[in-house]
Amino acid sequence: ANTFKAKFEAQSILTTVTPPPPGTNETESNNTAATANAFTAVTLVNGTMSASSDLDYFKVTIPAGKTINAPLPPNSTSDYDLALFDSNGTTSLATSTKGVGLADTVSKKNTGTTSKVYYVRAKYYSGGTGATSGKYTLNLAW
Repeated sequence: ANTFKAKFEAQSILTTVTPPPPGTNETESNNTAATANAFTAVTLVNGTMSASSDLDYFKVTIPAGKTINAPLPPNSTSDYDLALFDSNGTTSLATSTKGVGLADTVSKKNTGTTSKVYYVRAKYYSGGTGATSGKYTLNLAW
């Protein structure tokens, strides 16, 4: 047994991280907040930018006091941007517009006392599309 690890965990200095479950495939049509794929637990989403006009929305329910952290690493030749919206699906709370091959990340803490709904949107900016060149993985974690 690792006594140092046990002591740190007991003092809340080190916590055990539970990895997300195996990936869940994005389903179309999820091009608007109203048709977003919904998640209430930490998950990896396997998505595809099917065309340059594609938008992929994900509805996430975040427990009170937790912070959503959603990184989206694209394939090496693509640039997909990320945005986080409030529960109405239109009020922007955070955006990330890095560049080709760079991971975009949005995050926001739920400072309320009850669960809160947020929407995460992945948007094509440049690069690959379709079943081969348009693949990405979005990690919805909190």
